[in-house]
Amino acid sequence: MVYKKLYVSDGNLPRSYGLPKVHKEGIPLRVIVSCINSPFYKLAVYLKDIIDKSLNKNFGYIKNSFELVKKINGLPLQENYRIFSFDIVSMYSNIPKELALKNVLSRWDLICKNTSITYLEFKRAISIILNSTFFKFNNDIYEQIFGLLMGSPLSPILADVVIQDLENDIFNTLTTFLFIFGT
Repeated sequence: MVYKKLYVSDGNLPRSYGLPKVHKEGIPLRVIVSCINSPFYKLAVYLKDIIDKSLNKNFGYIKNSFELVKKINGLPLQENYRIFSFDIVSMYSNIPKELALKNVLSRWDLICKNTSITYLEFKRAISIILNSTFFKFNNDIYEQIFGLLMGSPLSPILADVVIQDLENDIFNTLTTFLFIFGT
C-alpha cells in the first residue's frame, strides 16, 4: 500500500509563480514554488502525514485569524497583561534546512510510534525533500539554496516545529528573567 502511495513514474520540475500580497503596500509578490506533480511530492505528503499525526499542536498555534478571534473573544485580560503577535517576514525561506531537520528529528521518540520506517530512513527522506529545491520560472531552472520551499507540503509542519522550539526558548528565557528580576 505504501509503495503505491509513493510510486511516481514521472514528474514535473516544480514551477514558481508570484502570489500578490494585496494587504501590503506596493502589493509585493510572495514567491510560491508549486511542488504538485513533482517527483518528491508524494513523499513529502507522506512524511507530513506521519509528523502531523505524531505531534500535538503547540499552545501558541492558531490556524487562522478567525480562530484567533474566537479564542480571545470575551477573554478577560488583566491590566498588566499584554497580547503579542509576531509577524515573521518570509518565514519559510528564512528557516535554515539544517535547523528544521534537527528540530523534527529531536521528536523522533514521538514520530517513531506512527511509522515503520527507521530513524535513518526518515532522516534521509526528510533530507531528500529539503534538498530538492530546483524549480522552473519562465523556462529557466533555479535552485533555492537557503530555507524551506514555500509550496512544499512538508514546509508548513517543519516551520511549525521550528517556531514551537523558538517559542519554548523565548518563554523559558522570559520565565527565568521574571523569576530572577520579578515583574
